[in-house]
Amino acid sequence: MIEPAWSLTVGAMAADHVSVHWDCHHCKRHGRVDPAKIAEAKGEEFSLWDQLRICPECDGIITYSAAFRDGNWPIQLLTPKGKQMLLGALDVMWWERRR
Repeated sequence: MIEPAWSLTVGAMAADHVSVHWDCHHCKRHGRVDPAKIAEAKGEEFSLWDQLRICPECDGIITYSAAFRDGNWPIQLLTPKGKQMLLGALDVMWWERRR
């Protein structure tokens, strides 16, 4: 089970005004996203847990983190399975860039 409950869906994060961040694991760019806009596009039940995206700047891997309030330490939205997916994706990228 994923905890904390406020992080389960973008709808819940929007309702609680959660601070959501994205981070690229290659170029180190980072920023904030609006969970309400994601809920509008993907539906309120969409979850950012274990979501990996491609960075538009460097083709690196983007993951998400969230803090219940600004100033709180954000939690990375990756389960153990998501962390394994991230490591696998980073490994593939590393080998492709060595060519």
